[in-house]
Amino acid sequence: MTLPEKIIAYVDGELNDSERAEVEALATGDPDIAAQIEAHRALSARLSTAFGPVADEPVPAGLAALLAAPEEPKADNVVAFAPRKLRPVYMQVAGMAACLVAGVAITLFLTPQGDFRQTHDGLIARGGLDKALSTQLAADVDGPTRIGLTFADKGGSLCRTFATAANEGMACRQDGKWHIEVAARATTRTEFTQAGSPLILQAVDARLEGDVFDADQERSARDSGWK
Repeated sequence: MTLPEKIIAYVDGELNDSERAEVEALATGDPDIAAQIEAHRALSARLSTAFGPVADEPVPAGLAALLAAPEEPKADNVVAFAPRKLRPVYMQVAGMAACLVAGVAITLFLTPQGDFRQTHDGLIARGGLDKALSTQLAADVDGPTRIGLTFADKGGSLCRTFATAANEGMACRQDGKWHIEVAARATTRTEFTQAGSPLILQAVDARLEGDVFDADQERSARDSGWK
């Protein structure tokens, strides 16, 4: 587990005693780590306020079965997608390293998926994922795609997190399309997490402007065509 993941797990109360003590010791000696912990606590509080009722709903049996035994990610399928333009794989890996230096850990994979298509503008949602991002609300839990958070980013674009049986990620709306900003193999947790995995949550935290949308704001954004 990386330090950013440990910080989020610490805030979520998922560490054992020794791991918790380790993070607390690091925070005591490093103001930056302490600030990251407080930032994640603040975000967690906002998410709980906005999506607490949805998070309390039982996970549909079909989705739970799909998530029960996902394929283990392989070490050689961790790369970063090109931001808005095609780049060689070695440059994509370098881009990921830059993200890590900036404190945003993002795990991505190279395997082509039916939900995505590569264009000169980057990776775009298609098919069922595009439909879910465009029409589905977080409260809609019966389909193969689950929608998590909806929010406006610092550039004014509307973004949403998503999860399928195979993938999870974050997409932002630009020029009438859903651009895949972050994607990863589905979490190994059997319980669906409204915000997504720690890595997806970090991406949200890095781009979030204001608060995540509540149910009324989410519905209004959808009904207005994500404008």
